[in-house]
Amino acid sequence: MSHLLKLPGCSSALSGLSGTPRRGADAETVTTSTAVNNIKAEVVSSLPITGAVAGVAVCALDASKLLMVYINDPGTGVIAVVGTQGVDLQGNRAVTYGSDVTAAYAVSTSRNLIQLIRIGTDKALFVCASGSWIISVTGTVPSFSARVALPGTAPTGILNLLALSDGARAIALWRTSASNNCVVAIDISGATPSFGAVASFTSEISGAPRQTLCLVSDALGVVTYENGTNLYAATVSIANTTTTINTPLVVKTAAYTSFAQGAVVAATSSSSAVVFHRTEDNTIFGAYDVAITGTNLSLAHTTNIPTGAFVPASPYPFGVNSGIISISPVEVYLFYQKSPAVKFARFKYVNGNWVVSGYSAIGTMTWEGYSNTSISFDAFNARICGIAVEQKASDNTHLFGNFYIVEPVTTLL
Repeated sequence: MSHLLKLPGCSSALSGLSGTPRRGADAETVTTSTAVNNIKAEVVSSLPITGAVAGVAVCALDASKLLMVYINDPGTGVIAVVGTQGVDLQGNRAVTYGSDVTAAYAVSTSRNLIQLIRIGTDKALFVCASGSWIISVTGTVPSFSARVALPGTAPTGILNLLALSDGARAIALWRTSASNNCVVAIDISGATPSFGAVASFTSEISGAPRQTLCLVSDALGVVTYENGTNLYAATVSIANTTTTINTPLVVKTAAYTSFAQGAVVAATSSSSAVVFHRTEDNTIFGAYDVAITGTNLSLAHTTNIPTGAFVPASPYPFGVNSGIISISPVEVYLFYQKSPAVKFARFKYVNGNWVVSGYSAIGTMTWEGYSNTSISFDAFNARICGIAVEQKASDNTHLFGNFYIVEPVTTLL
């Protein structure tokens, strides 16, 4: 699952959200006009990487500086590079990069399952299956802390990594096997990461990962996952660095019958979240509104959205190849893959239901997944998105990542 963030000094993506659940109890199908390709996207730069890579991640450190981290293939090191956003002589957006810095370690080359988050204007947290590092930035020069191994069973990949608003903690979701996952809180206040106890839960019979996590507050998160054939959601209580998985809710029965399914979750208020899920035949995109009462969840409303021009991530699943953010109780942005393109869609809540109000093809890719996404808000609340994308060359090596700027142009609804 891809990480989403905001720029420093700006309002939180969840600020001002109402604490009141918004839905009735019944489900209905919404018929809406086809959303046009009305979101502008441009490639700002390609990061010149020498040799093959096995994963790329990016985050914004401030309004002009970004950090990109990648694992080389065959996995002998973690490489960090700082980019500075600016304008070239032709007036186009551009990013210039400093020198690469490597933390030499024999890391796992599990693709798509690495995560990077900003924890300060000059600091970020990087987590992969082989361990975790705090990366500090001085000017345009990154430096790595000592590596800290992840607790418990060695993970097969990191699906989510989210920073808490107190600036001293983060929470991570990863797979420990094809059928088990865990969440864990991380103390990031010191020179190196420090992990709390692992909270495990069973999910995913086999195949690609389809688990996602969002934060409702510093004390509560929501995780979605598959167990058997059903789609589940459960709250995650967070107390210091202790996490607890609470009683799950069945969001959808018989939700999965093949590799291609998946769901993502975003908090829309202090007492509600929305789970997006695609159907087997890719004709309906379900939006499930979930009410949060204490640590309990209940299904408040279902919107069945005909996909029309918006077609989700077939044949690849949500979870590993998508990212989502809610910027208000009535507006959600989703990144997803529709091979060979990465796409960006806007969902709005109109007259009691979710509808698609815009989408855009962001870029062309030949590898089956992108590693990470980051969405930020500048002082004018313009949406800016940076995406690190693995690209595959003809000889099957993975050569570079792209940084994109994505902005809405018009809204239909």
